[in-house]
Order: sequence, then C-alpha cells, then structure tokens
Amino acid sequence: PDPWIDYFQKRAEVSTKTMQWEDESVGWADYRWISETTLPIGEEMVKVYRQGSEDYDDLADRLEAAIQPDWPDRVKDFAHSEIARTRFESQELKTMMLQQDAINHVGDYLNTENVESLKTGVDLMKQTIRQLEVAAASAEEAGFTSSTYYFMFNRWMTKELNEKIAKWEAVTGGE
Repeated sequence: PDPWIDYFQKRAEVSTKTMQWEDESVGWADYRWISETTLPIGEEMVKVYRQGSEDYDDLADRLEAAIQPDWPDRVKDFAHSEIARTRFESQELKTMMLQQDAINHVGDYLNTENVESLKTGVDLMKQTIRQLEVAAASAEEAGFTSSTYYFMFNRWMTKELNEKIAKWEAVTGGE
C-alpha cells in the first residue's frame, strides 16, 4: 500500500543522508561524531542530524496517521513497531546533533581560547547526557532490551561526556 511505500522510501532517504559522511578535509568519516573540529563538516553534521531528526518525527507521524482500522492486527502491530523505532532514531539523531555541536564549540575554544565557546560546549555536553536518557527511554519503547549494544554504548558515552565536562569545567571554573 502507498503509506508503506512512502514510509520505506523516505526512511531510506533520511538514513542515507544522515549516515553518509565523506569530506576531503577530514579524510575519514564517522557517522557518530568528529572530535573537536572547526571544519565546516562539523557544522554541517549538526544541521543534517537536526533535519534528520525532524524528518524521522514527520515520517513517524505520517505512518501513524495512515493506520487504518481495517488493517489486520499484525500489520497494525508492525506499523506501531516501525513508528517506535523511527521515533527512537529521531531521538538518537537529536543526541548526535547535541554531541557534535558541543564538540564544535570545544574545537572553537581550542583554536581561539574563547572561554564562552567552551562554556557553551560544556552546556551542550550536559544537554547531550539528558538527551541520551530520552533516547534510552525511546529505545525501550521501541523494544530494545537492556542487553543490546545500544545501552552499553549509551552508558559509555555518558561516562565519556562526564569526563569531558569535568575536564573542561576545570578550565571554565565550573560555570
């Protein structure tokens, strides 16, 4: 049916755009983040992750609105599982956006010694940790179990971000 064709085509487009990184200035690509950078690709990643998150939210909303009462239960169940998975992916892209934005600000500080950029970066790291919690709750709603790699990665990222926050707050005076 048309709602499914539209959903899977758009999902493929969003996934391709948000997970494909090639940039000569970097020389390598990591869909998750690029460390402390002031290269244009860092800002581009923030924009692409923000747009991808919004697109996934829109996609989930459209699939949810397309569910018909006469669909078989198994099809409705599948639609609900796809909606939950897409909402999780949206939350994860929000996490990635905040994380990359934070690191872009740290990169600016490293290049300019602008402490205000560093403070913004630290604040964005704190927002990233809160967003990791939102994404984890969304993963649970999508049916992820506690033993999946995602939750281990989430805990690792939280630990790493807390270490970076402590390091950089020592520079900013904890502000």
